[in-house]
Amino acid sequence: MAPQRIGVIMNGVTGRMGLNQHLVRSILAIREQGGVPLPGGDRLVPDPILVGRNQSKLREIAAAHGLTRVSTDLDACLANPVDEIYFDATVTSLRVEHVRRAIAAGKHVYCEKPLAASTAEALELARSADRRGVRHGVVQDKLFLPGIRTLKQLVDDGFFGRILSVRGEFGYWVFEGDDATAPAQRPSWNYRKEDGGGIILDMFAHWRYLLDHTFGAVTAVQCTGARLIPERVDERGRRYAATADDAAYATFALAGATGEILAQFNSSWAVRVYRDDLLQIQVDGTLGSAVVTLRDCKIQRRADTPRAVWNPDVPNPVDYRAAWLDVRGDGPFDNAFKVQWERFLLHVATGAPFPHDFVEGAKGVQLAELALESWRERRWVDVPDLTRRGAAESSPPVPLSVPERGNSGTAFSSPSPEGRGGQGVRTKASQGARIIRLPLSDRGIAPYTMREPVVWSTPTGPIRSRVAYAAAHVVSDPLAADDPLGNARLDWDATLAYRRHLWSLGLGVAEAMDTAQRGMGLDWPAARELIRRSLAEARATGGAIACGAGTDQLVPDDGVTLADVERAYEEQVGFVEGQGGRAILMASRALARAARGPDDYARVYGTILRQTSRPVILHWLGDMFDPQLAGYWGTRDVDEAMSACLRLIGEHHTKIDGIKISLLDAEREIALRRRLPDGVRMYTGDDFNYARLILGDAQGYSDALLGIFDAIAPAAAAALQALDRDDVPAYRAVLEPTVPLARHIFQTPTQAYKTGIVFLAYLNGHQPHFRMIGGAESWRSVPHLAEVFRLADRAGLLADPDCAADRMRRVLALAGVE
Repeated sequence: MAPQRIGVIMNGVTGRMGLNQHLVRSILAIREQGGVPLPGGDRLVPDPILVGRNQSKLREIAAAHGLTRVSTDLDACLANPVDEIYFDATVTSLRVEHVRRAIAAGKHVYCEKPLAASTAEALELARSADRRGVRHGVVQDKLFLPGIRTLKQLVDDGFFGRILSVRGEFGYWVFEGDDATAPAQRPSWNYRKEDGGGIILDMFAHWRYLLDHTFGAVTAVQCTGARLIPERVDERGRRYAATADDAAYATFALAGATGEILAQFNSSWAVRVYRDDLLQIQVDGTLGSAVVTLRDCKIQRRADTPRAVWNPDVPNPVDYRAAWLDVRGDGPFDNAFKVQWERFLLHVATGAPFPHDFVEGAKGVQLAELALESWRERRWVDVPDLTRRGAAESSPPVPLSVPERGNSGTAFSSPSPEGRGGQGVRTKASQGARIIRLPLSDRGIAPYTMREPVVWSTPTGPIRSRVAYAAAHVVSDPLAADDPLGNARLDWDATLAYRRHLWSLGLGVAEAMDTAQRGMGLDWPAARELIRRSLAEARATGGAIACGAGTDQLVPDDGVTLADVERAYEEQVGFVEGQGGRAILMASRALARAARGPDDYARVYGTILRQTSRPVILHWLGDMFDPQLAGYWGTRDVDEAMSACLRLIGEHHTKIDGIKISLLDAEREIALRRRLPDGVRMYTGDDFNYARLILGDAQGYSDALLGIFDAIAPAAAAALQALDRDDVPAYRAVLEPTVPLARHIFQTPTQAYKTGIVFLAYLNGHQPHFRMIGGAESWRSVPHLAEVFRLADRAGLLADPDCAADRMRRVLALAGVE
C-alpha cells in the first residue's frame, strides 16, 4: 500500500471553520489515518499548503500541527504544478475571484458555501470549470451528519408513509461581543451585508441541499427576514452597525415523491436554545413522525401515537415524550466534513462520482436570492429548475446585495418599482429583450439579457439630509495633437456639461480630485484651468462645489522640503479661494516624502490652515489609491495616524469643515467619525461601504465625497432624496444594488478605478468617445469592462440600453471580440 501524494492549497484556514473542520478534523485526520484508500490498494495522502494574508498566524498554525508549507502569495501557489486542488474557506465577498483564478490555473476546486454572492456568478464558475476540464465541488456537510443520514434512511424506507410536513428550528444566541466573559462566537463580517454576511445567504444554501436530497426539490419559497440586533462589537472591540439579517422565517414548497410537502424553517442568531440541539427537524407523515438533531433521531409510529385531548383546565396527564423511540442509522459515522473531503479527493484522483458540484452550489445561492426577493416583495416566489442546460441559457438574477425590506411594510425591488417616491421606475422595453454577447473572465463569451431601463426622477429641491459631493471625471480631447502622456488636453464642453448633469441631480461637485486623474495625467496648470471654469459654471447654475488644492506642481523626490510643500499649498489654496471657491486640502505626495513624523504634518497643515479664509475639507487618501501616500500623517500605523490627524483637527477645528477619508475601512471611519469635534463633518470616501456609512447609526453618519457618485449619480441622488423623507427602506432599495458595481470598479489596483467611471459615462452618452488622458482607457481588461456593463445594467444605471449596448459592441469590436 504505497502512499500517493496530492497537494491541496488551503485558503482561509486562519478562520474558525477553515481551521477546525477543514484542516484539523478533515485533512489532518485523513493524514493521521494514512490517507484515503484507493481502488488498487494504495492510499491517497493530502499534502496541504496553508495560504492567507497573515504569515505569522499561518506559521503558528503550521507549527502547531507539524506542517511546513505556508504562503501569503496565492498566485504563486496557483502557479505551482505540484498542488492539484484549491480549497477556499475565505469570506464570501472574496470567494468568486479566488475560485476564478484557481480555475484559470487549471486547479480542481473545492470550496465552502455559499459558492458566490449571486446565482449568475455561481453558474459562471460552473461553466468555467467545465470548459477548463477541472473538477469542482461545494461543501454540503449536513448531508453526512448522523442524524440527517438516519432521517434519509427513514425516508427511503417509507417509514413516514405520505410525508405531510417538515419543520426545522435552527439557531442560538450569538453574543454581541461587548462582554469579555462572553465573546462573540462568529466573525463580525457575518453581520455586514456589504461583506457577504446575513443568515439567509449563510444558511439557506444548507436548507436547499438538505431539502433537495432528503425530501424533494424545492419549488417555491416564502420568506421574511429580520435584523434583530442592530449593533455589535467586532474582533478589535469596536462597535459597528449590523447591516445584515440575523434571523429568517421561511416556508418551502417541495416536490415530494407522493405530493407536495411544506417545510418550515426558522433560522436565528438571536434565539436561546430550548431544544435538544442547535438544529432540530421534525417530520410528520401519515404512518409516523421523526425528530432529528445533528447526531440523534427519535421516531413515533402511528400505533404509538397518544390520543391528545384539549383540556386546559386540568394538568395534562400524558407524557408525550415517553412515546418516542431512539433509532440509530447504519453507522459508524465519521466527521461530516471529513467524509465529504474523502469523497472529493477520490473524485479528483479516480473520477469517482461526486454529485455536490458547483451547479448544486448555485442552487443554494439561488434559493437565498429568491428568499430575499420574497422578503422584499412579501410574496411566494417560484424556484426554477437550475439544470446545467437551463443554467447556461438563463439570464443572471440580481446579486445578493439586494436590500432587505424595512419595517415600514413597503416592498421594494431593485431598483425600486413604479410609484415609490421617485427613486426610479423600471420601464418596459419596446423592442423586446435586448441580448448582448459579453466576454467572461475565463476567456469565454456568453449572452447577457439586459434588464428594463430605469427612469430616475429629477430632484424637486436641494438634498437636505446629507452633504454629498461627486468627485467628477474629466473628458479628454481625442483630437488634440499634443503628447497625451505629458500635456493633457480636455474637451471643455463635455467636461463642464457633465458637471451640470451632476448639479441637476442635486449633487455637489468635488473638482480637480483624484477621479479627474489629478497627478496621473492632469497636472496643476490643467487643474487650475479646470477649477476656474468649473467655479464659473457653479456660480451660473447655483451648484455646490469644492476644489482640490494640493502640491502637484512639486516633484516628490528626496530634494523636496517642508517649506516647498507649504509654498505649493499656499499657491493652490490661494488660487481656489481667490476664485471664490472652497478648498479641499488634498493629500500631498511631496509632504509624504518630506515629512519625518507627525509633527511635520502638524507644522505644514497648521501653517496653511491659519491662512485660509473659509473652512476647508481635509483629504486623507489611502495608499491603495496612491502608493506614494503610504505612511501619511507620519506613521504606517493607521490608528496612530488617526490620532495625529485628530490632534490637528482639534487644534484647528474652526478652520475645518470636515475630513474626507478614503481608507476602504468602514470601522476605522466610524471610529474617527465618533471622535471628531462638534461641527466637523466626516465625508466618506469609502467606495466599498458608502451605503452603510452614509446611512449611519444612532451615533451619527457620514456625508459623502465619493468618486463612485460620478458613476451612480442618478441612484445616489434618489437615495439621498429618500433619506430626506426618512424613508430608509427606499434608500437601501436604491443604493445597495450599486455596491457590487462600486466594488468591481474599485477593485485592485484601486487607482485604476477612473477607467470604469469614464467607461460608464461613455456608455450613457455623456461623452462621444472612450478615450482618457494618459491612455488610461487601457488600465482595465475587456472582461472587467464587460462586468461593469452587467453590474450597471442590474443597478438600473444604463439610461438608454440600446445606446449602451451599441457602444459596448464598439469597444468589444475594437478589442477584436466578435
